[in-house]
Amino acid sequence: MQAQRQQVSTPSRHAHSRKLGSVRYDCAFCGEENEIDLDPGAGRRQTFTEDCTVCCRPNLISLTVDEDGEVSLQVTQEYEA
Repeated sequence: MQAQRQQVSTPSRHAHSRKLGSVRYDCAFCGEENEIDLDPGAGRRQTFTEDCTVCCRPNLISLTVDEDGEVSLQVTQEYEA
């Protein structure tokens, strides 16, 4: 299992909009680049599963948005039961 951390800058003026922007991450299984939209309505700390657009395997994504709009992203493999 491999964790990945990325720092992404999003302008703070977008803090009240429906969409903060998007962030790219590498799939924890195949390594291909994927993109997700950030959802400010889900809170400053979010954990969710996103399937890779290439290999379709589930990536567990944990992200945190700080007061300045900086996004910290961690991607790990999520195993199916």
